[in-house]
Amino acid sequence: PSVATVENGVVTGLTSGIVTVTATDRQGHSASCKITVLEKEREFWAFDDTNSQWMQFNPETGSTIQTVADSSEDKIAAAAYVNGILYAYSDTGAFYTIDTEHGFSRSEAMTGVTGQNLYGFPMEMTDLSYDASTGKLYGLAYGYTMDDWDFDGIPDEKWDICWAIGEIDLTNGAFKTIHITEEYAPGNLLVENGYAYFIDTYVSGIVTRVDLNSGSTKQLALIQGYWGMRADGRSMFRDDLTGKVYVIRGTGSEYDAQLNSTLYTLQLSTGAVREVCDFGSINVNSM
Repeated sequence: PSVATVENGVVTGLTSGIVTVTATDRQGHSASCKITVLEKEREFWAFDDTNSQWMQFNPETGSTIQTVADSSEDKIAAAAYVNGILYAYSDTGAFYTIDTEHGFSRSEAMTGVTGQNLYGFPMEMTDLSYDASTGKLYGLAYGYTMDDWDFDGIPDEKWDICWAIGEIDLTNGAFKTIHITEEYAPGNLLVENGYAYFIDTYVSGIVTRVDLNSGSTKQLALIQGYWGMRADGRSMFRDDLTGKVYVIRGTGSEYDAQLNSTLYTLQLSTGAVREVCDFGSINVNSM
């Protein structure tokens, strides 16, 4: 079907997609522009873990448009917004959907990753990302235990941690592992066109791309400036209209009394970051 029509110089969107519109004058001069038609008006949501509330915000300025309280006992650990629906995991591993247009209440808790293990470790969710090209939701999970740090079979009372990227079953939140890494410690996830991108936020600051079909990895860039060891305040997404990639960074360690979350734009190919705004003394852990 046609993405858009043009009549008397007026462009009308019909279905979501990208289309090139060309105008030609009587002298034969022409000019073209690419137009993106979205399924619905863009909205951007994040979870403010400090105040247990959802925040709708403007990514260009970082200004808060509205907040909605979430009084549930289990906190949100990872979430992604898709066309009016928030898909989210709690810190207990339960999976929820939240209809932002009809009451904004959580669905009944689904199993999610409760009881799932990663390399024998209890699984927890770090970030979610929706790939519009495949219509699938993907997650970044990690598992850990204080036991055998160097995998030699001898307990040494250090943390063993590994991370995995996987596909999410939208009916129950189950996690199907696609790619596992022990080399990197990803803190966020962006999936598009069959590729997953993450920043090794806990250690090196390297931006890495993973081919989800072949499993091959490629280092793209090193973040300009130390990214830090902060274990909270993490998420990444792309604005489909502007093409900009945004990433949230938590500053301070988890042991600090003062926490801050800062929003940046990120160039995946170069690692260049630009600060958009400081959300202040709150921990924003999902976008």
